[in-house]
Amino acid sequence: MRKRRLTGKVAVTMMAAALVLSGCSGGGAGKKDASDGIVTVAAAGPVYPENFNWYGANEAGTAPGLALVYESPFILDPTDPGKLVPRLAESFEMEDDGNTMVFHLREGVMWSDGVEMTADDFVYTYGFVNGDACDDPDKCWASKPPEATDKYTAKIYFHSPEFQQIANYSMYYPIYPAHIWEERDRKTDINEEPVGTGPFTLKNFQPQQMVYEIRDDYWGGKGNGVKEVRFIPMGPIGGVQAQLGRGELDFVEAAAPGVMQDFVQKDEENNHFSVYPGGGSQIITFNTTIAPFDDAAVRRALRDSLDLQAGADLAGVGFTVPSVVGLDTVVYKNTLLPEFAEPLVADVDGAKKELEDAGYTIDAEGNLEKDGKTYPLELRIDNGNAIWMQLGQVFADQWKKNLGLTVGWMPTPTQVFNKESTLGNYAMFASGGISNGNYYQAYAQFSKSNLKEIGDDVIYGNYGRWANETMFTDTKALSSIKVDDLDSVTPLAQEMQKAIAEEAPFIPAMTNTTPILWSSRKWTGFPEPGTAKYIPSATNLNNAIDTFMMLEPAS
Repeated sequence: MRKRRLTGKVAVTMMAAALVLSGCSGGGAGKKDASDGIVTVAAAGPVYPENFNWYGANEAGTAPGLALVYESPFILDPTDPGKLVPRLAESFEMEDDGNTMVFHLREGVMWSDGVEMTADDFVYTYGFVNGDACDDPDKCWASKPPEATDKYTAKIYFHSPEFQQIANYSMYYPIYPAHIWEERDRKTDINEEPVGTGPFTLKNFQPQQMVYEIRDDYWGGKGNGVKEVRFIPMGPIGGVQAQLGRGELDFVEAAAPGVMQDFVQKDEENNHFSVYPGGGSQIITFNTTIAPFDDAAVRRALRDSLDLQAGADLAGVGFTVPSVVGLDTVVYKNTLLPEFAEPLVADVDGAKKELEDAGYTIDAEGNLEKDGKTYPLELRIDNGNAIWMQLGQVFADQWKKNLGLTVGWMPTPTQVFNKESTLGNYAMFASGGISNGNYYQAYAQFSKSNLKEIGDDVIYGNYGRWANETMFTDTKALSSIKVDDLDSVTPLAQEMQKAIAEEAPFIPAMTNTTPILWSSRKWTGFPEPGTAKYIPSATNLNNAIDTFMMLEPAS
C-alpha cells in the first residue's frame, strides 16, 4: 500500500476552544505595569502532562508552549493562500521535475543549547517524518533518505512530484536538533529539557503552571518587551473572563455564546474579543456510502435548506458562513468562482425540488421515502463540543420547519463519536472539516490515495468516503504545481469547487477561526483580523512565536 501524502489535521481551533458559559464578570482592574515582562495565558488543563516531545511519547498529549520552542521552514501567510514567509529556511526549490525538494537554510540560527542549526537537522527531522525510503513507490513515499549536500542545504527525495508538501512541512512539522535526538527514542522520550530554535526556553514545569523565558540569542531578535510566558489551566469560560477583567490573565484562545455582552461590553477599553479567519471550515459530513446519502440530490437538499447565518448569529462566537465549497469567502476572494464567492444561503424551494425530482417523498413521521423504502435520518454530534451541541438542535429544527424532515439529534460521548465517525459507521455527523492553508491543504483529503474503506481506522480526512474523479485528478495535479503559482492552481481549484458544489459531500457550517479573548490592561499588539501575516495564538507552530514577539506594553 502506498504511503500517504502528508496532510495536516483539520483545523478546529475555535471548536476546541469554545466552552460552556457559566457565570462571568468582565469588568475590573485598570492598566497594569508590564515592566516585569510577564504574559499570562490560560490553556488546556486542568493538569499539564510532563511531555515536551512534539512528536509523541505520551498519550495524554504535550504540555502547552512547545510552539514557542520549535520552528519549521516557513510560515504560511493567512492573508494570501499559498504564500510562504521564510523562517528556518531562506528559500526552497524543486528539482528533478518536482521529485526533489531543496532547502536553503537560514545561516547563523542557534539551538538554545548553543549549537548551530545545520542541514543535518533537516535531514534528521524529515528522515523520520517521511518514513522509510525504498525503490518501490507503492511501499515508500521517499525514494531515498534525505541528504545534506552542504552545511546549509538539504535535499528531500520523492517518487513523484511533491510541490505542495512544503505547506505541510511548514504548518505541522517543526525541525528537531539531530545532535540531541539521534541517540534518543523519539517514541518514548518526554524531552524534559526541550532544545529548540525558537525564542523561548522552558524555565519551570509544574502540573498547573508552565513558565517559558525568552532567550538572548534568538535569530529573530528580542521582541518588544515580553520576557516570560506563563501558562495556567483554563477553567470555565466565566472564570476566565473574570480573570481577564482583573488583569490576572492577558489572553486566551477561547469563545463562548454571549461573549460580547458578558465580557467586551463591560469594559470596552480593556476587554477585547478578536476572531481571526483561517480559510477553511467546519462541516457536517455525509457518509456517501450509506443510503440515502449516496444520492447527491439528498445531500444538496439538506445542505441548501439550512439558514447557516441564523446558526452563526445564535452561537455569537464570531464565526462566519463559508462558501458552498467550504472556503472562507474573504481569504479566498481572489480565486473563488463568482457563483461561489458569497457565503452559502438557504434555498428552501430549490431543496424541495431536489427531493421531488429525485423521487423522494416525506411520510407522516417525517422520514424520507423512495420506492417503498423509508430512511429515518439522524445527525450525530460530539456531546463534548459546546458549539455543535447548540447548532445541532438548530439545524434539526430547520430541517423540520423547511422540509418537513425529522432528523434525530444524537449527542454522543466524545470517545465513542471519534471512533465511530472515523470507522465510517455514522451516516451524517458533525465532524471533519476543510483545512486552512491553501487549496491543497483544503482538498487533499479527497485525493484517491486518501480514500479509505468503511472500517479503516486510519484516515486522513474524507470521513464520508466521497469518491470523485475530478478531485482525484486535480489533487494529484496540484502536487506538480508550486504552492505560490496561482495562475496554475486556480483553474484546478475552480474545477474542484464545481465538483463540491454539485456533489455536496458535506455541509460547510462555519468558518475555521481562531478566537482570542484578550485584555489590554497590560499588553497590546494584537493585529486587526485579516491583516497580519500570522494568526495570533499561544499554541500554533510559528504563529505563537510571532504573537508574543509582537506584543507591546500597554502603558
